[in-house]
Amino acid sequence: MTSRFPKQPTLFSSNFMATFGISIISPAGSIVESADIEAKSDFKQLINSVGEHAQAKSYDVNFAFSARGKGDTCPFDIGGSSGVPSGAAGKAFWTSVKLNSKNDDFRGWEASGVSYKHA
Repeated sequence: MTSRFPKQPTLFSSNFMATFGISIISPAGSIVESADIEAKSDFKQLINSVGEHAQAKSYDVNFAFSARGKGDTCPFDIGGSSGVPSGAAGKAFWTSVKLNSKNDDFRGWEASGVSYKHA
């Protein structure tokens, strides 16, 4: 008897795929598990001669970003700009790369960087 539903993959089959979230596989064979972006800015409030709010301006807008994943090597290079998340506008580069290893888990890596919007 043939079922109209395809056979579900088992944990040990060669075509097993994670269904709990989105994984991005980099060209180096590493898996990117998460990417975060934080926008930051310095703020200056200008006061007029009678002590009232006159104007406000933000300056030095930058983005801090990070990525985590699994694999033997990190796909990003310190000082490089390849693979920077698309939400980080401006001149961007990776500033930190960490490799980690645990006895009960696959090898992993973490990378972080900064982007200056007006550079």
